[in-house]
Parts: sequence; C-alpha cells; structure tokens
Amino acid sequence: MRDTAGHPYQRSFHFGTAVLGLIDLLILIAGFFLIMRYRDPGTGGLWALKVAAVMVYQLLFVLGNRKTILSGDNLEHLWGLANLTSLARGLMIAILAGFLFKPKPSGILGWLPAALYSLLAILDFFDGYWARRSNTQTRMGELLDQEYDALGILISLVLVIQWKHLPIAFIYIGVAKYVFAAGIAWRSYRGQAVYPLPPSYMRRRLAGFQMGILAVFLWPIAHPPGTLLAELIIGVPLLLGFIRDWLLVSGALEPEDPAYRKIKEIFYRAGRRWLPLVIRGALVAAALQMGLTAFRGTALPATWIPTWVPSPELVTLLYAAVRLSLLVVLIAGRLTSPSALVLLLLEGLRIFLSRLDPWGAMIVSAALLLYLFGPGPFRLNSPFPGRTTFNPKGS
Repeated sequence: MRDTAGHPYQRSFHFGTAVLGLIDLLILIAGFFLIMRYRDPGTGGLWALKVAAVMVYQLLFVLGNRKTILSGDNLEHLWGLANLTSLARGLMIAILAGFLFKPKPSGILGWLPAALYSLLAILDFFDGYWARRSNTQTRMGELLDQEYDALGILISLVLVIQWKHLPIAFIYIGVAKYVFAAGIAWRSYRGQAVYPLPPSYMRRRLAGFQMGILAVFLWPIAHPPGTLLAELIIGVPLLLGFIRDWLLVSGALEPEDPAYRKIKEIFYRAGRRWLPLVIRGALVAAALQMGLTAFRGTALPATWIPTWVPSPELVTLLYAAVRLSLLVVLIAGRLTSPSALVLLLLEGLRIFLSRLDPWGAMIVSAALLLYLFGPGPFRLNSPFPGRTTFNPKGS
C-alpha cells in the first residue's frame, strides 16, 4: 500500500468527508427540532445521541480506511453517484438507529423503519449495479457496501428482537461479521496467517436475502412463528457459512483439498438439482389444495381480510388467483426469483394477519429455498433434462 502523503486525491477525500460530516450535523439538528416540536427536548436529545453515535462510527470508518481507499482505482469517481448512493444508505441506517431502545411506534410511524430498511436494501442493489455499468468501482464503494450491509443487518435485527418479532438467540446473525473481523484482526496481530476467502455464490445470496426478510420482519404486524420459520431457513446456513469461512481464512480448511471439494460438490448438486425438484413437487400439492378450497363460496371472504377493506370477497378472490398463479409459475421453474419474492410478501401478509398454518409454512419454506437455490432442472421451455454445472472455484 503506497503512502498517501501528497496524494493528488487526498484533498478531495478530506473535503468530501468534511461535507459528509456537515450533512450529518444538519440532519441531527433538523431531527432534534422536529421531534422536540411534537414531543419534548429529552426525547429529541436521546434520538440525536443514538443517531449521532452511528454517524460518528461511519465517519471514523471512512477516515480509518483512508490509505486503503486512496490506494484504489477510479479515484476521480470517489464522490460519484455509486458512492453517494452508498453514503445515503449510511444516513438511512443512522436514522434507523434512532428507533433503538424505544417502544415500537404505532400508526403510520410504525411502518417507517420497514420503509427505511426496504429503501436502503433496494439502494444496495442500485449502487453496485451503477458502479459496474459505469465502470466507476472504487475501494471506498467496496468497503462501504460491506460495512453498511453488516451495520444495517445488526441495527435492524436488534429492532426486530426488541419488538419481539424474533427471539434474542438470533442476535448472532448481527454480530457474526464483527466477531469474524475481530478474529482475523487477532490472528494478524499475533502474526498468524490469514488466507483469502474464495468467491461464494451462496455467501452473497444469503446476505442479500437476509436484508430482504429483515425488511419484512420490521413490519409492525410481523410476529412469530412465521418470522421464526423464515429466519431459521436463512439464519442457520448463514451461521454455517461463517464457520466454514473461518476455517478457510485460518487455514484449517484448504479450498483445493479433494475431500472438501467432493463434499462441496455433493451439497451443490443436492441444493441446485434435487432439492428444487422435491420442492416444486410439494408445491403441486399446495396448488391443488388451494384450487380446491380457495374459491369455494364458504371461503369468501377470507377471515384474515381486515374489516375496513372494501369488497372483501373480491379481494379474497384476487389474492387467491394471484397466489395460485405464482405457485404455477414456480412449479414450472420460470421467473423463480421474482415469483418467490412476491409470493413470500403475499403469504407473509396473510400469516401475519392471521396465523401460521401448515400449508402456509410449506409455501414460505418452499419459496425461500427456491429463491436461494434456483428452480433446478426440468424447467418449462428449458433443455430436457436440464443441466446444472458445478463451479469448483465457487461455494
């Protein structure tokens, strides 16, 4: 890493960081006076302290990685659209922290944390997409993306646990990245080897989907056991992935070891070929059950439809038709990711407004697993019998 003293972009870096600090200050002042107007100075001050703590941490993170950032490429785009989008995500995470250690807000305000986290999850996709498309990737963008993903997951997870939408045992998901980083730092401090992590499709897939389901768990109507079921399906593989990654970076596990590669290939083929087939077969039973029961006159309107909804019979029919159509699409193996996401949102809404029934549990589990692993072979309009290749470098 080269010395950054006299670096041509050093002044731009410090100026941009100072502007970021000024924006943070203005948001704190505006938020304090806005809350004080409707509540009291104490409430506004407590909100400002929580948000300021996260903002200071973010600024220190950027400043602490100055040498790494300035040793990267595309420094002329240091404050380009992609990085500004990432920094906007950081501001939203800080504002989200203002809801910590307070009772769950009611009314429309109760949906604000979910809306904030949903927006920053969408922006997480946009900043990376724009950086790749415009060829403006920077080391700062890479660092911010990783750090804000972890920080957002931690804060949103604490909120979800605080509001009793998940048991406290799942806090491990929020702290796992920081424990992992501390372990690497400790090994480096002691002069022990730290090996690079090989690329992993599932690592990024699980982290991204964890953000998505946390946005749903922040809904004020979310509650166990529906949240517990979904988090088990995502959280357990995440934990196993961290354990596997630690074995890799510590050298206890060799990526090119034949036994490890064989086990990985077995799991890959099971997850990408045979498991999706079993799941799609189970969805056939769910679709048949729904088709036989959802459109009966005795099932209209659905008991979970709120009383204030106009034309509840029509809403029930439309919901059942969309739900059944999504199941058919998933069974066919086409448009798996978007269909699974929409089905999860619809099924989650129904479960949170009523209860988790066996068919709902099966549909949620199936949609989650199909989103993670894909549709597998024997898809409609795909080459028969379908082929899934194994990537020996991925995991």
